[in-house]
Amino acid sequence: MTTGNSKFRISAYIAEIIKMSRFSAPAAKLLFALIYLQEQTEEAWPTILIEYHTPQDHFCLVSQLRELGFPAKTKSSRFLRKPVAELSGDSAVFDQLDISSNGRYLTWRFAEGFFDAMANMNVYALIDSSEIALCQRNFDGALLAQIPLHRRKRVPEFRLIGPNRGYGSPIGYVPPKLTPSQVERRLRPSLQSWAG
Repeated sequence: MTTGNSKFRISAYIAEIIKMSRFSAPAAKLLFALIYLQEQTEEAWPTILIEYHTPQDHFCLVSQLRELGFPAKTKSSRFLRKPVAELSGDSAVFDQLDISSNGRYLTWRFAEGFFDAMANMNVYALIDSSEIALCQRNFDGALLAQIPLHRRKRVPEFRLIGPNRGYGSPIGYVPPKLTPSQVERRLRPSLQSWAG
């Protein structure tokens, strides 16, 4: 694994997938961390997909995840069990995602369709790896996917619940039944950490 830039890109399509998937905050944080770490490998992400590509297996040390905002004070990797279980169950994102038996490293291989979607960088979000640590609450994964995508627009507009303009709802998508006051109560702490 090579080390490189602290910034990484996600395509607008992947940003929409992350938002609509409603991953838990730990799962969203792990997904962003692995997208960033994938960028640091020799394989990286395709800048343009001209021919068929089979994604490779990769690994990272749990200590690398701690550098990206995961719990640092624990010597255990138990904090990864639930997000790994949540993400490994999504075959559209990962073909393989596992914690080693000794808990010191994680192995992953992104799904081919996810790789293809990352290749479409006509519109993309530029994220700083330090922002991964902001994924702590319900809407934080969606915010991290959407704010960098719309950051430089004169009039930024996006939806946190439901698809953005130009995107459809995934099959079987049921919007959460939240009142505006519930959304505000859940969203306020997240927006304050983004503004701070």
